[in-house]
Amino acid sequence: MKIPIIPLVFMIGAALGGSGGWFAHSYIKSIGPASSSAKEATSAADATTLVKFSRQFVVPLTDNGRHRGLVALDLFIEVQASASENAYDMEVQLRDAFLTVLLGHSERGELLTLGASPATLEKVRANLLAAARSLLGESARAILITDVVVQAR
Repeated sequence: MKIPIIPLVFMIGAALGGSGGWFAHSYIKSIGPASSSAKEATSAADATTLVKFSRQFVVPLTDNGRHRGLVALDLFIEVQASASENAYDMEVQLRDAFLTVLLGHSERGELLTLGASPATLEKVRANLLAAARSLLGESARAILITDVVVQAR
């Protein structure tokens, strides 16, 4: 009598896979709720929100003290969700600090290449984040520059 090998291997594999799946399901079910509550606590602590400024930042472009045009930027600050109210309350101070940073970059002629140079964009973003952290602390996570419009002469 000839035993068909392929169906036999298939039946053994299905039986082993099914029992392995049942054991894995039992194990996951037994540790599931504790694991998900820990995950929720971690994600609640890491939850962030975006804070948008009410107006664009408009900065004069200068090169060696000569006026070369304007740059307009839309900026967001990514903050911990629990700190968003504080960030909105400090918008005036944040705008002042950000304009100081942007004017410094403009005086050095760095904003002239802002729309075309990823390295300059990263440098500006890092300096803006440092300014935000000086006011908001570590709750400021990132600076997002969504629009850059450069009008050069």
